[in-house]
Amino acid sequence: MDRVRVLWIGHFAPYPPKGGAMQRSFNMLKEMAGFADIDLVTLMPRSKVRAYYPDFQTGQKEISESLSKYVRKFVTISHGLNARKLNKYFLGFKSLFSQVPYDVLALRSSKFEQAVQEALESNEYDVVYIDTIGLAAYVGNVNSPKIVNHHNIESQMLERRANNSSGILKLYFKWQSSRTRSWEKYWCNRVEVNLVCSELDRQRLRTYVNCEIEVIPNGVDIEYFKRSKDYSDSEVTGCIFAGGLEWYPNAKAVDFIVNELEPVYDLSITKGPVVICGKGWHKGLADVSKRANKIFAAGFVDDIRMPMEKAAIYVCPIDDGGGTKLKVLDALAMGIPLIAHPIACEGINVKEGDTVVFARTANEYVKEIEALMRSPTKRELMSRAGIRLIEENYSYSTIGKKIKSVIDSVTAEWSKN
Repeated sequence: MDRVRVLWIGHFAPYPPKGGAMQRSFNMLKEMAGFADIDLVTLMPRSKVRAYYPDFQTGQKEISESLSKYVRKFVTISHGLNARKLNKYFLGFKSLFSQVPYDVLALRSSKFEQAVQEALESNEYDVVYIDTIGLAAYVGNVNSPKIVNHHNIESQMLERRANNSSGILKLYFKWQSSRTRSWEKYWCNRVEVNLVCSELDRQRLRTYVNCEIEVIPNGVDIEYFKRSKDYSDSEVTGCIFAGGLEWYPNAKAVDFIVNELEPVYDLSITKGPVVICGKGWHKGLADVSKRANKIFAAGFVDDIRMPMEKAAIYVCPIDDGGGTKLKVLDALAMGIPLIAHPIACEGINVKEGDTVVFARTANEYVKEIEALMRSPTKRELMSRAGIRLIEENYSYSTIGKKIKSVIDSVTAEWSKN
């Protein structure tokens, strides 16, 4: 069968594959390149590039070279300010006077619109792949089948954030959730297929839209995320949490670790601190890591596998956000016994007591940490069960076959009309 021609439009260049959305998009692009000729037209947020590279130009060059292995044509449009927080506050203020949601406003670019139109005018595509629903309007009138990838159900995530906020912020997030839901209602029904990360996200979207929805789960590069040797009680200590501190669910989880878990955490049991890995600055973390030895702020770690393999337990007190948490999948793939808030595992086929132990309060975390530390056999069983779960359900080679099936079905149906 001939290779399909795909126009991929994105809100970021998916490289390096570090962090949730970047990993999902990079690996989906990589798998799709096995059966499709892809033209990638993407925004390149300056703050995201500068988070991983010494300057924007260096990052742009390396990203272009790395992704050019998988695409036929690569067009990038630099976007936004260098400082992510300043950019966020600026857009938050602008959104008060905008007719579109914040997430759509943040992706506005006349240069990007021009680049997308030039690609469409000079090529015939079998499929247009839209990597977030905030970009849907750029290709709204295209006479080709369109697929939208939902990294999260954005309106639901904003609603959850509103419920966890107070005062003016609560009102703002409720307002943004309502506006985003209206945008989703409009555009989900104007594309051929909506891709979501989990069955739970499909159910959430189904409550207010009647459209075609397929589940393409988040996955793991199991050739990368794997232990160099089997989990052994004699070679692991302490706990670990990994996640960029600029994403609010991660920052909130670190608040919990610093303010609630640290005071009751027992070094005599774990034989090591809670190591927190992730780019960004967090005042509470910086303060507690200076005055106490129960928490260690490792900062950004280029190869997260090394500290993960040394950890006895992965703690994930995330109780916010949407989609499925790639950090949970990565931890399971690395065979680290996992203690997590139930929300952190939404959409992932974990089994309590087998691949995860659930906890909500600091005392529950301490209780479960101590129980696991006193049972090396239990931890070793959880390590093997986690690896097995990922290999059987969440490898990207399996997910790539699902992506191909969806695209084949969409193009076949389109050709009939």
